[in-house]
Formats: sequence, structure tokens, C-alpha cells
Amino acid sequence: MLLLSQLLLTKERFESCKIQVFCIPEEDSDAEGLKADVKKFLYDLRMQAEVIVITIKQQQRKKESPLMADGKAVIVNEQQVEKFLYTTLKLNSTILRYSRMVAVVLVSLPAPLTSHPAYCYMEYMDLLVDNLPRLLMVRGYGRDVVTLFT
Repeated sequence: MLLLSQLLLTKERFESCKIQVFCIPEEDSDAEGLKADVKKFLYDLRMQAEVIVITIKQQQRKKESPLMADGKAVIVNEQQVEKFLYTTLKLNSTILRYSRMVAVVLVSLPAPLTSHPAYCYMEYMDLLVDNLPRLLMVRGYGRDVVTLFT
């Protein structure tokens, strides 16, 4: 994703653009520590980018209910779904706040939840991209592809 943004900066249309990196830390991790780590990573790559950390705080509630998908009963962890959707809405509103006049928004797609029906992922995508300006969705493999030589 970062490499793609750097490649776009080489084009005349995007050369004056700024890069913003949005990060969502795990619930129990240090947001400021994540921000510092990402800034150092970008510095090591010699990339200029603003780092924005989105903290998600949501009340915990455990509950499971049956759901039908493809004629089969599927057990859905509602807490996990609520967290996923809440994170999506928070990310969408943050991107909208910081990206009103942008040339393009690059969005890294998370892997779908394997224990949930496919339509849940499509609802997630619909919420994520709602009202966003020009958008490029990129599906990664969850592996680092940038190597730093020190």
C-alpha cells in the first residue's frame, strides 16, 4: 500500500499530494507506541506521511445467535460483528474528516471473517466506502513486502 502511494506521487497529477496513514491498534495495545513505530518505519523508508491513529473503544458484550446462510445454520458471534461494524463506521468517519479534498483514497481491505456469511463482508464494504471521494481498494496478503536494509 505504501509503495503504491509512493508510485502515485511520481505522476504529475499526484506529485503535490500528501500521504496520510491511518492505523487502528489492537484493543490492548499502546496507540502512541503504534504511532511512533509507524513514524519510524516511514522515516526508515524515507517517506513523508502523516500518521493518524484511530482508537476504538467499545463496550464488551458476549452473545451468540443462529443465522442462516446457504441453507445452513451459522453461529455468529454478535460481539465480533458489532466490533467489526463499529470499527468500520469509525474508520469511514475519520477518512471523511481528513480526506474531503483528496485526489484519491487508498484502502487496504481486511480479510473477510471466515466464520461469517459473505454478505456480511459486503455490508462492511458498503459502510466503509460510503460517501468517500475517489477510491482505490487494494487487497493485501497480510505479509510485509517491504524490506529494510540497515
